[in-house]
Amino acid sequence: MTEQALDKGPLVATVRSGTSRISQIVTLVAVIVPPLGIVSAMGLLWGVAFRWADLLLLAGFYVACAFGTTIGFHRYFTHRGFTARKPVEAMLAILGCMTVQGPLTQWVTDHRKHHALSDQPGDSTTIASCAPSTASTCCGSR
Repeated sequence: MTEQALDKGPLVATVRSGTSRISQIVTLVAVIVPPLGIVSAMGLLWGVAFRWADLLLLAGFYVACAFGTTIGFHRYFTHRGFTARKPVEAMLAILGCMTVQGPLTQWVTDHRKHHALSDQPGDSTTIASCAPSTASTCCGSR
């Protein structure tokens, strides 16, 4: 550890120092393209290869995976907000991983870092970490 690092206060461990531009682009494509494909398939294939049962399965898995992130990754693994038996713990981990937000350990580490640095430089989840042009686009001029 360098002397300069010691002067800045306690270090917060993280799996990665930041998100690369290519990772941001891949994430954006991964978030936008699938819903567009689903909506297109629904319109083109309704009654042929896409029915109400498919829509219900989509909605059910969407909600289950959202619980994996919000209840599992966030409340259980990051904050230890409650206790759970091993099968429930495993199911929450699996459902959270199905949201493709990275490995459980990376998600928890990054989120704990977020809480340690909330609304300060270095917080990867707030607008304060955006480039000036991105921040002004998202929130107007600062």
